[in-house]
Amino acid sequence: MVDGMENLQDDLKRAQKTIDRAEARFWTACDALPERAERLAPQTEVAHLEGLIRPLEVSRCAR
Repeated sequence: MVDGMENLQDDLKRAQKTIDRAEARFWTACDALPERAERLAPQTEVAHLEGLIRPLEVSRCAR
């Protein structure tokens, strides 16, 4: 059980690093293209919020 939790924590850390890299690339692209940044930023915020909500829905269903 402990190994399973450690594996999940490792997976979570890898996923967070991937998200951080993607976010950094996004903001770099936004800085390079200011006119597109205004259109893309709200979409990214929505995707980010959806990503926060989905795990909560899954954990609620698992109870």
